[in-house]
Amino acid sequence: MIGLFQGAKIIVFPEYGVTGGMSLKDGEAVREAVYPYAEFVPSVSTCLGCTVPVGGSEAVSTLACMAKTYQMYVVGNMIERVTCSPGVKGCRPDGQFLYNTNVVFNQTGCLVAKYHKFAMWAEENYRLDHPAQPEYVYFDTEFGRFGTEVCFDLMFKYPGLPLVQKYDIDTMLFPTYWPVLNSYVSFISNVIQFSSGWARRMHVNFLAADVHSQRDRAIGSAISTPESVVASYCDWKSNQGRLLVADIPINTSKNRSKTEKVEEVKVDEFRDYGWFPALNVTDLQDFVFKEITGLTGMAQVCSHQLCCSANYTRRDNSNFIVIGARASKGNKILPFDYEVCVVRKCKSPDLMSCLDMFDTESTTYFDKLTLSGKFSVDYVYPAVTLANNEYTGVKFDFHYQGFYNELNVTEMHSPLLTAALISYTYDPSLQSHNI
Repeated sequence: MIGLFQGAKIIVFPEYGVTGGMSLKDGEAVREAVYPYAEFVPSVSTCLGCTVPVGGSEAVSTLACMAKTYQMYVVGNMIERVTCSPGVKGCRPDGQFLYNTNVVFNQTGCLVAKYHKFAMWAEENYRLDHPAQPEYVYFDTEFGRFGTEVCFDLMFKYPGLPLVQKYDIDTMLFPTYWPVLNSYVSFISNVIQFSSGWARRMHVNFLAADVHSQRDRAIGSAISTPESVVASYCDWKSNQGRLLVADIPINTSKNRSKTEKVEEVKVDEFRDYGWFPALNVTDLQDFVFKEITGLTGMAQVCSHQLCCSANYTRRDNSNFIVIGARASKGNKILPFDYEVCVVRKCKSPDLMSCLDMFDTESTTYFDKLTLSGKFSVDYVYPAVTLANNEYTGVKFDFHYQGFYNELNVTEMHSPLLTAALISYTYDPSLQSHNI
């Protein structure tokens, strides 16, 4: 166990990273295709150690034994099988619920937490089930309080925000199979950018473990604190994963403002949007780009009600750099109201080149860069990416007051690729359990 040798106290595996069951061949979206991957999971507080539980659940037993053997918390994600009777609401003809489930075992091999994913993604709707209500799952350790959710859950208000603002978690544990749908979203919401921005805005640690699948463009894992990304891995050219290990602060909730509070929500407030397809170039119609010129100056660009500003000093004009703004209403294609301010290095003056997810090279250093905007929503997430998808070689301050948000880069060890402020509207009518 490499992690143990480096002093790790907790390890997080990716979504479907223990049993598989997500990356199936085309045409296998049917429910029966995941039967071989599903296992029974015992109730919380069950102590397994290295014994096989009833039902022959090998993955569950392996995780419990790993936790006990190596004296560490183990977080795994798997498909859980729960039997149900005809007449029970939501019970399908096969007589079982199949849940996308996070399980957490402590150092003695006891199950201390179990969470069922709520925001289903794409083919999960055909294969799996979701709980009737969002679950708010957390557990306490000697080094802080931990909460957990899965992948697409992060794009919505529940369960994440109540876990922070009501239950005071210090760290979010996040198994994910986070795909980059296409070039457009790659530079503003890959999993490292969004999870690190979430950590900064919510003042928590964030352990995001992606499955690292080249085929599905599910690339990028990170360990983030409220101050920075302390470890990350994002390599489009390799299909090899990597173990990330880092020291993170404990009891982050003690330094968090208690003025913002949020309560749980009832599922009947949600809207069903059905299938969520990949975006295409027509979805860029509301994005406004403007070239940043000169070595120093100020640039501004507006999209509808959102205006973004950049004050900058750069060392050379070797790259084509733009400032961009987009304010967009949710619709059948993209069920989120969201706003984005971005400074982005582009491959050429052709603005479509700004969307090339595989162009990660940059040679432009900024000695000063402040990106700001007045948004229409409360929750805005900052993210800075350097050349070659580096996230750890940068320091920046993030300030917000009301709807005004400002990202101020203070230290940059590599050329800039992207700096962004990203917001999604947390409107209960837009949260769906069936995307």
